[in-house]
Amino acid sequence: MPTKPSQAVRLAPTQTSTITSKVRAQFNALVSKLEAERKRLAAWHDAMPKMRARADAELMPLGDRFGECQRELIMLFDTAYQTKKLTKKEREKLADLICAMSLEMLEDDDDKELVEIYERYSGAAELADDPDFQALNDIIEQMMNEAGAKAGDPFGPPDDGDDEPEAPPGAAEKGGAKGAARKTSAAAGRQAEEEKRLAQSVRDIFRKLASALHPDRETDPAERDRKTGLMQRENVAYASNDLLGLLELQFEVDQIDATKLDTLGEARIKQYNKMLAKQVDEVRLEIGEFEHWLQYVMHVSARGKITPALMERSLTEEIKTFKMKVEGIEQDLQDFKDVKVLKAFLKTYHIPYPFDPMDGYYD
Repeated sequence: MPTKPSQAVRLAPTQTSTITSKVRAQFNALVSKLEAERKRLAAWHDAMPKMRARADAELMPLGDRFGECQRELIMLFDTAYQTKKLTKKEREKLADLICAMSLEMLEDDDDKELVEIYERYSGAAELADDPDFQALNDIIEQMMNEAGAKAGDPFGPPDDGDDEPEAPPGAAEKGGAKGAARKTSAAAGRQAEEEKRLAQSVRDIFRKLASALHPDRETDPAERDRKTGLMQRENVAYASNDLLGLLELQFEVDQIDATKLDTLGEARIKQYNKMLAKQVDEVRLEIGEFEHWLQYVMHVSARGKITPALMERSLTEEIKTFKMKVEGIEQDLQDFKDVKVLKAFLKTYHIPYPFDPMDGYYD
Protein backbone atom coordinates (compact mmCIF):
# COMPACT_ATOMS: atom_id res chain seq x y z
CA MET A 1 0.00 0.00 0.00
CA PRO A 2 1.22 3.55 -0.65
CA THR A 3 2.19 5.68 2.31
CA LYS A 4 1.33 9.32 2.88
CA PRO A 5 3.18 11.99 4.86
CA SER A 6 1.76 13.17 8.18
CA GLN A 7 1.00 16.55 6.58
CA ALA A 8 -1.82 14.77 4.74
CA VAL A 9 -3.84 14.79 7.97
CA ARG A 10 -5.60 18.03 7.16
CA LEU A 11 -9.18 19.01 6.46
CA ALA A 12 -9.85 19.81 2.82
CA PRO A 13 -13.22 21.48 2.17
CA THR A 14 -15.69 19.70 -0.07
CA GLN A 15 -18.78 20.95 -1.86
CA THR A 16 -21.00 19.08 0.60
CA SER A 17 -19.01 20.02 3.69
CA THR A 18 -20.92 20.93 6.84
CA ILE A 19 -17.81 22.05 8.74
CA THR A 20 -17.36 25.78 9.28
CA SER A 21 -14.13 27.45 8.31
CA LYS A 22 -13.39 28.24 11.96
CA VAL A 23 -13.58 24.60 13.10
CA ARG A 24 -11.62 23.46 10.03
CA ALA A 25 -8.90 26.07 10.61
CA GLN A 26 -8.66 25.09 14.28
CA PHE A 27 -8.25 21.40 13.38
CA ASN A 28 -5.52 22.08 10.82
CA ALA A 29 -3.73 24.48 13.19
CA LEU A 30 -3.82 21.97 16.06
CA VAL A 31 -2.44 19.21 13.84
CA SER A 32 0.41 21.53 12.79
CA LYS A 33 1.11 22.49 16.41
CA LEU A 34 1.11 18.89 17.55
CA GLU A 35 3.47 17.83 14.76
CA ALA A 36 5.83 20.68 15.65
CA GLU A 37 5.73 19.90 19.38
CA ARG A 38 6.34 16.21 18.74
CA LYS A 39 9.44 17.10 16.72
CA ARG A 40 10.64 19.26 19.64
CA LEU A 41 9.99 16.43 22.07
CA ALA A 42 11.85 13.95 19.85
CA ALA A 43 14.83 16.32 19.77
CA TRP A 44 14.81 16.46 23.59
CA HIS A 45 14.61 12.66 23.83
CA ASP A 46 17.63 12.40 21.54
CA ALA A 47 19.68 15.06 23.35
CA MET A 48 18.87 14.41 27.02
CA PRO A 49 20.83 11.16 27.57
CA LYS A 50 24.03 12.89 26.44
CA MET A 51 23.33 16.00 28.52
CA ARG A 52 22.45 13.97 31.62
CA ALA A 53 25.64 11.97 31.21
CA ARG A 54 27.73 15.16 30.89
CA ALA A 55 26.01 16.75 33.87
CA ASP A 56 26.58 13.65 36.02
CA ALA A 57 30.19 13.17 34.89
CA GLU A 58 31.38 16.79 34.76
CA LEU A 59 29.04 19.37 36.28
CA MET A 60 27.89 17.63 39.46
CA PRO A 61 31.43 16.66 40.61
CA LEU A 62 32.49 20.28 40.13
CA GLY A 63 29.53 21.46 42.19
CA ASP A 64 30.39 18.96 44.93
CA ARG A 65 34.03 20.04 44.91
CA PHE A 66 33.07 23.71 45.11
CA GLY A 67 30.85 22.97 48.10
CA GLU A 68 33.66 21.10 49.84
CA CYS A 69 36.06 24.01 49.27
CA GLN A 70 33.47 26.52 50.47
CA ARG A 71 33.03 24.56 53.69
CA GLU A 72 36.81 24.32 54.16
CA LEU A 73 37.07 28.08 53.63
CA ILE A 74 34.43 28.73 56.30
CA MET A 75 36.40 26.56 58.73
CA LEU A 76 39.59 28.41 57.77
CA PHE A 77 37.90 31.77 58.44
CA ASP A 78 36.54 30.44 61.73
CA THR A 79 40.06 29.52 62.82
CA ALA A 80 41.49 32.81 61.59
CA TYR A 81 38.87 34.75 63.56
CA GLN A 82 40.40 33.44 66.77
CA THR A 83 43.88 34.74 65.99
CA LYS A 84 45.15 37.79 67.79
CA LYS A 85 46.67 39.09 64.56
CA LEU A 86 43.30 40.45 63.34
CA THR A 87 41.86 43.80 64.38
CA LYS A 88 38.29 44.27 65.64
CA LYS A 89 37.21 45.67 62.27
CA GLU A 90 38.80 42.77 60.43
CA ARG A 91 36.94 40.33 62.68
CA GLU A 92 33.66 42.11 61.92
CA LYS A 93 34.27 41.67 58.21
CA LEU A 94 35.29 38.05 58.64
CA ALA A 95 32.18 37.34 60.72
CA ASP A 96 30.01 38.81 57.96
CA LEU A 97 31.74 36.63 55.37
CA ILE A 98 31.31 33.53 57.51
CA CYS A 99 27.60 34.27 57.97
CA ALA A 100 26.98 34.87 54.28
CA MET A 101 28.84 31.74 53.15
CA SER A 102 27.28 29.54 55.83
CA LEU A 103 23.77 30.76 55.06
CA GLU A 104 24.29 30.06 51.35
CA MET A 105 25.38 26.50 52.05
CA LEU A 106 22.59 25.88 54.55
CA GLU A 107 20.01 26.57 51.83
CA ASP A 108 20.86 23.18 50.32
CA ASP A 109 22.36 21.24 53.21
CA ASP A 110 21.33 20.94 56.87
CA ASP A 111 24.89 20.80 58.21
CA LYS A 112 24.75 20.93 62.03
CA GLU A 113 28.30 22.22 62.34
CA LEU A 114 27.57 25.06 59.88
CA VAL A 115 24.35 25.85 61.75
CA GLU A 116 26.35 26.22 64.95
CA ILE A 117 28.91 28.44 63.22
CA TYR A 118 26.25 30.61 61.61
CA GLU A 119 24.39 31.09 64.90
CA ARG A 120 27.63 31.93 66.68
CA TYR A 121 28.65 34.64 64.21
CA SER A 122 25.20 35.99 63.41
CA GLY A 123 24.27 36.44 67.07
CA ALA A 124 21.15 34.30 66.68
CA ALA A 125 22.11 32.08 69.60
CA GLU A 126 22.70 35.10 71.85
CA LEU A 127 19.31 36.56 70.94
CA ALA A 128 17.58 33.26 71.68
CA ASP A 129 19.12 33.27 75.18
CA ASP A 130 18.35 36.95 75.77
CA PRO A 131 15.42 37.13 78.27
CA ASP A 132 14.27 40.51 76.92
CA PHE A 133 14.18 39.20 73.35
CA GLN A 134 12.33 36.06 74.45
CA ALA A 135 9.82 38.12 76.45
CA LEU A 136 9.11 40.30 73.41
CA ASN A 137 8.58 37.18 71.31
CA ASP A 138 6.14 35.82 73.90
CA ILE A 139 4.14 39.07 73.91
CA ILE A 140 3.89 39.13 70.09
CA GLU A 141 2.83 35.50 70.00
CA GLN A 142 0.19 36.04 72.68
CA MET A 143 -1.25 39.06 70.84
CA MET A 144 -1.47 37.09 67.58
CA ASN A 145 -3.16 34.16 69.32
CA GLU A 146 -5.73 36.42 70.98
CA ALA A 147 -6.51 38.21 67.72
CA GLY A 148 -6.81 34.92 65.89
CA ALA A 149 -9.10 33.43 68.55
CA LYS A 150 -11.50 36.40 68.30
CA ALA A 151 -11.61 36.36 64.50
CA GLY A 152 -11.40 32.63 63.96
CA ASP A 153 -8.43 33.45 61.78
CA PRO A 154 -4.78 32.84 62.78
CA PHE A 155 -3.77 35.98 60.89
CA GLY A 156 -5.99 38.29 62.88
CA PRO A 157 -9.45 39.83 62.68
CA PRO A 158 -10.99 40.80 59.34
CA ASP A 159 -10.74 44.36 58.11
CA ASP A 160 -13.61 46.68 58.99
CA GLY A 161 -15.15 47.73 55.73
CA ASP A 162 -18.29 47.86 53.72
CA ASP A 163 -18.86 44.13 53.92
CA GLU A 164 -22.24 42.77 53.01
CA PRO A 165 -24.42 41.75 55.99
CA GLU A 166 -24.29 38.15 57.02
CA ALA A 167 -26.95 35.87 55.59
CA PRO A 168 -29.50 34.47 58.05
CA PRO A 169 -28.59 31.16 59.66
CA GLY A 170 -29.31 28.27 57.34
CA ALA A 171 -29.47 30.43 54.20
CA ALA A 172 -26.29 28.96 52.79
CA GLU A 173 -27.57 25.44 53.31
CA LYS A 174 -30.92 26.24 51.70
CA GLY A 175 -29.64 28.16 48.73
CA GLY A 176 -25.97 28.77 48.08
CA ALA A 177 -24.51 25.46 49.23
CA LYS A 178 -27.11 23.32 47.50
CA GLY A 179 -26.97 25.43 44.37
CA ALA A 180 -23.19 25.22 44.26
CA ALA A 181 -23.34 21.46 44.80
CA ARG A 182 -25.84 21.08 41.97
CA LYS A 183 -23.67 23.16 39.64
CA THR A 184 -20.58 21.15 40.57
CA SER A 185 -22.42 17.89 40.06
CA ALA A 186 -23.81 19.02 36.71
CA ALA A 187 -20.38 20.20 35.52
CA ALA A 188 -18.82 16.90 36.58
CA GLY A 189 -21.55 15.02 34.75
CA ARG A 190 -21.00 17.01 31.56
CA GLN A 191 -17.25 16.49 31.83
CA ALA A 192 -17.66 12.74 32.29
CA GLU A 193 -20.04 12.56 29.33
CA GLU A 194 -17.61 14.51 27.17
CA GLU A 195 -14.72 12.25 28.17
CA LYS A 196 -16.86 9.25 27.30
CA ARG A 197 -17.62 10.63 23.82
CA LEU A 198 -13.95 11.42 23.19
CA ALA A 199 -12.89 7.94 24.28
CA GLN A 200 -15.52 6.44 21.98
CA SER A 201 -14.17 8.46 19.03
CA VAL A 202 -10.68 7.05 19.58
CA ARG A 203 -12.09 3.55 20.08
CA ASP A 204 -13.99 3.75 16.78
CA ILE A 205 -10.81 4.63 14.88
CA PHE A 206 -8.89 1.85 16.66
CA ARG A 207 -11.46 -0.80 15.81
CA LYS A 208 -11.59 0.24 12.17
CA LEU A 209 -7.81 0.12 11.89
CA ALA A 210 -7.55 -3.17 13.78
CA SER A 211 -10.01 -4.77 11.40
CA ALA A 212 -7.89 -3.78 8.40
CA LEU A 213 -4.44 -4.38 9.91
CA HIS A 214 -4.82 -7.69 11.75
CA PRO A 215 -1.78 -9.71 10.58
CA ASP A 216 -3.38 -13.13 11.16
CA ARG A 217 -5.59 -12.60 8.12
CA GLU A 218 -2.59 -12.31 5.80
CA THR A 219 -1.11 -15.33 4.00
CA ASP A 220 1.82 -13.45 2.48
CA PRO A 221 4.72 -13.41 5.00
CA ALA A 222 5.98 -9.99 3.89
CA GLU A 223 2.53 -8.43 4.15
CA ARG A 224 2.00 -10.11 7.53
CA ASP A 225 5.23 -8.59 8.83
CA ARG A 226 4.26 -5.16 7.51
CA LYS A 227 0.85 -5.30 9.14
CA THR A 228 2.39 -6.57 12.38
CA GLY A 229 4.52 -3.40 12.50
CA LEU A 230 1.51 -1.19 11.72
CA MET A 231 -0.56 -2.97 14.37
CA GLN A 232 2.15 -2.37 16.94
CA ARG A 233 2.13 1.35 16.09
CA GLU A 234 -1.64 1.35 16.39
CA ASN A 235 -1.55 -0.28 19.83
CA VAL A 236 1.00 2.27 21.05
CA ALA A 237 -1.08 5.17 19.73
CA TYR A 238 -4.29 3.81 21.25
CA ALA A 239 -2.66 3.13 24.62
CA SER A 240 -1.44 6.75 24.79
CA ASN A 241 -4.73 8.17 23.45
CA ASP A 242 -2.80 9.57 20.49
CA LEU A 243 -5.51 10.73 18.10
CA LEU A 244 -3.10 12.16 15.55
CA GLY A 245 -1.10 8.93 15.50
CA LEU A 246 -4.26 6.95 14.73
CA LEU A 247 -5.36 9.40 12.05
CA GLU A 248 -1.91 9.22 10.46
CA LEU A 249 -2.23 5.45 10.27
CA GLN A 250 -5.64 5.79 8.65
CA PHE A 251 -4.15 8.10 6.03
CA GLU A 252 -1.19 5.78 5.56
CA VAL A 253 -3.30 2.70 4.83
CA ASP A 254 -5.83 4.63 2.70
CA GLN A 255 -8.69 4.19 5.13
CA ILE A 256 -9.33 7.90 5.01
CA ASP A 257 -8.16 11.01 3.17
CA ALA A 258 -8.71 14.74 3.52
CA THR A 259 -12.03 14.56 1.68
CA LYS A 260 -13.37 11.68 3.76
CA LEU A 261 -12.19 13.39 6.94
CA ASP A 262 -14.21 16.43 5.94
CA THR A 263 -17.39 14.35 5.68
CA LEU A 264 -17.23 13.26 9.32
CA GLY A 265 -19.22 16.31 10.34
CA GLU A 266 -18.59 19.33 12.50
CA ALA A 267 -19.57 17.69 15.80
CA ARG A 268 -16.97 14.95 15.35
CA ILE A 269 -14.24 17.38 14.27
CA LYS A 270 -14.96 19.53 17.34
CA GLN A 271 -14.35 16.43 19.45
CA TYR A 272 -11.11 15.84 17.59
CA ASN A 273 -10.08 19.45 18.24
CA LYS A 274 -10.52 18.97 21.99
CA MET A 275 -8.41 15.83 21.94
CA LEU A 276 -5.71 17.41 19.79
CA ALA A 277 -5.54 20.47 22.08
CA LYS A 278 -5.12 18.15 25.06
CA GLN A 279 -2.34 16.26 23.24
CA VAL A 280 -0.52 19.53 22.49
CA ASP A 281 -0.65 20.43 26.20
CA GLU A 282 0.62 17.00 27.24
CA VAL A 283 3.57 17.13 24.85
CA ARG A 284 4.45 20.66 25.99
CA LEU A 285 4.29 19.52 29.60
CA GLU A 286 6.76 16.71 28.87
CA ILE A 287 9.08 19.16 27.12
CA GLY A 288 8.78 21.46 30.13
CA GLU A 289 9.99 18.66 32.40
CA PHE A 290 13.22 18.40 30.40
CA GLU A 291 13.67 22.18 30.51
CA HIS A 292 12.92 22.27 34.25
CA TRP A 293 15.55 19.61 34.96
CA LEU A 294 18.23 21.64 33.23
CA GLN A 295 17.20 25.08 34.46
CA TYR A 296 16.23 24.42 38.07
CA VAL A 297 17.80 21.10 39.02
CA MET A 298 21.10 21.49 37.19
CA HIS A 299 21.02 25.33 37.35
CA VAL A 300 21.72 25.69 33.64
CA SER A 301 20.20 28.87 32.28
CA ALA A 302 19.73 30.15 28.75
CA ARG A 303 18.33 33.22 27.07
CA GLY A 304 15.76 33.11 24.31
CA LYS A 305 13.75 30.11 23.18
CA ILE A 306 15.02 27.00 24.89
CA THR A 307 16.21 24.27 22.52
CA PRO A 308 18.38 21.20 23.10
CA ALA A 309 21.21 22.76 21.09
CA LEU A 310 21.05 25.97 23.15
CA MET A 311 20.97 24.04 26.42
CA GLU A 312 23.96 21.93 25.34
CA ARG A 313 25.93 25.13 24.76
CA SER A 314 24.71 26.50 28.09
CA LEU A 315 25.75 23.29 29.84
CA THR A 316 29.20 23.63 28.32
CA GLU A 317 29.42 27.22 29.57
CA GLU A 318 28.21 26.19 33.02
CA ILE A 319 30.88 23.49 33.24
CA LYS A 320 33.52 26.00 32.16
CA THR A 321 32.30 28.55 34.73
CA PHE A 322 32.30 26.00 37.56
CA LYS A 323 35.82 24.90 36.69
CA MET A 324 36.95 28.51 37.07
CA LYS A 325 35.05 28.85 40.36
CA VAL A 326 36.64 25.71 41.74
CA GLU A 327 40.10 26.81 40.66
CA GLY A 328 39.51 30.20 42.26
CA ILE A 329 38.29 28.90 45.61
CA GLU A 330 41.07 26.30 45.76
CA GLN A 331 43.55 29.13 45.27
CA ASP A 332 41.81 31.14 48.02
CA LEU A 333 42.17 28.19 50.38
CA GLN A 334 45.89 28.20 49.81
CA ASP A 335 46.34 31.98 49.90
CA PHE A 336 44.24 32.70 53.00
CA LYS A 337 46.27 30.34 55.12
CA ASP A 338 48.70 33.25 55.19
CA VAL A 339 47.25 35.78 57.65
CA LYS A 340 48.95 38.65 55.82
CA VAL A 341 47.15 37.73 52.59
CA LEU A 342 43.86 37.43 54.48
CA LYS A 343 44.31 40.83 56.12
CA ALA A 344 45.08 42.38 52.72
CA PHE A 345 41.88 40.86 51.33
CA LEU A 346 39.79 42.07 54.26
CA LYS A 347 40.93 45.65 53.56
CA THR A 348 39.16 45.41 50.20
CA TYR A 349 36.02 43.77 51.60
CA HIS A 350 33.05 45.95 52.56
CA ILE A 351 30.15 44.72 54.68
CA PRO A 352 26.94 45.21 52.65
CA TYR A 353 24.37 47.56 54.11
CA PRO A 354 21.33 45.68 55.45
CA PHE A 355 18.25 45.68 53.26
CA ASP A 356 15.31 47.58 54.72
CA PRO A 357 12.09 45.80 53.67
CA MET A 358 10.00 48.84 54.63
CA ASP A 359 11.86 51.26 52.40
CA GLY A 360 12.66 48.78 49.67
CA TYR A 361 16.32 49.80 49.27
CA TYR A 362 19.65 49.46 50.97
CA ASP A 363 20.02 52.11 53.62
